[in-house]
Amino acid sequence: FLREHLGVQVFDRSFSLRDDGTSELGLAFPFDLEGTAKRPVDLISSGTPKTPALDQRQAALLGLPPTAHAIAGNDARAENLFVLPGTSTQTKLLNSVVDGVWIGTIDRVECFEPSRVQIRATARGVRQIRSGRLAHALPDLIWEDSLLRAFSSLVGIGAETVISRHQEGFLGGTSAPSLAISGVTNLRSI
Repeated sequence: FLREHLGVQVFDRSFSLRDDGTSELGLAFPFDLEGTAKRPVDLISSGTPKTPALDQRQAALLGLPPTAHAIAGNDARAENLFVLPGTSTQTKLLNSVVDGVWIGTIDRVECFEPSRVQIRATARGVRQIRSGRLAHALPDLIWEDSLLRAFSSLVGIGAETVISRHQEGFLGGTSAPSLAISGVTNLRSI
């Protein structure tokens, strides 16, 4: 998806995604499997894809610099992701939502249609939002949506981030703030 949309603003301008294999917050490792030194790489900046994760072979084919993301088997993967924080407090994010759903954590994320960045995930710690306040708890839900739609429909981005270690693999993690997204309707019971 990022390769097909390089230099085109496809997400909300407030959305930026960085991979930083040098940050201890993401279980840093100094180089990739090709020996290329890790460095911070802006994958998406102000809603615009800048580069996909690239090993040296892929970089040469695209005419871009390698991003130090080589993994086994001629593949590249960003493993130390940071959604850059915004300025909103949790209270401000909640107040931006009249009625909605609060999702505490998202896990078991599966991208089943890469061309549209269509995902399926389990939403846990779900609560109803009523008049800008957290209300009663809901059961865990399945969320199916396009990240293109979701990250283009941001109402606000929180200032505080939470770090989540990858369940699979050896190294890496994701750091992300709270996001307020409008128009999420693809939630269903497990």
